[in-house]
Amino acid sequence: MRFPRNAHEATPLGFGSSEIRRIGEHAASSRNIEAGASLTSLIADLGGRIGNLMSGDIVESDADSLIVYRERSFLALIKEPTNPDHPNMRFELAMLIGHYVLHLHRVHAAHGVDAGMLVPFYARTRQQKACQREAVDFAVGFLVSREAFLERWNARLGSAAAVAADLAIPAKYIEAFRTAYAEASLKAA
Repeated sequence: MRFPRNAHEATPLGFGSSEIRRIGEHAASSRNIEAGASLTSLIADLGGRIGNLMSGDIVESDADSLIVYRERSFLALIKEPTNPDHPNMRFELAMLIGHYVLHLHRVHAAHGVDAGMLVPFYARTRQQKACQREAVDFAVGFLVSREAFLERWNARLGSAAAVAADLAIPAKYIEAFRTAYAEASLKAA
């Protein structure tokens, strides 16, 4: 695997979670991405490819999950590239799209439009962790809008498993979605 010659770390925007989720929602709606939709064609439309993050059965401690060579040329590395529509892989891809959408322009502003960007799989520094939080918030908004989530939540009477299945979201993240989109109209299970 080759790396960009002029690669830099992502820089966080510094926005709050709800604002980043709204950016994610807007990015999905502007591309007509509906809840549960496959993200593989979007990756290709953005100029990216999907690759394998795994080295054997583990992710190497220094592995990068996103390698941006330049705008419209990047490699999104996930654990199970053979099944990118699995809910866990969709969440990973949505996070990587978040890094691409949120952070690449900052790298370009600081280092020029030919600069590349590397996003590590394991965030270690404060800056990396802040970028990771922003990418997670983006993924939440990108994968399902607040309105769509609340509609499914109420229709399924708060059944996290049913909502996860309906929206192709990992069940382990449903509580985070519910908390992010908390409202008096949410019905408890």
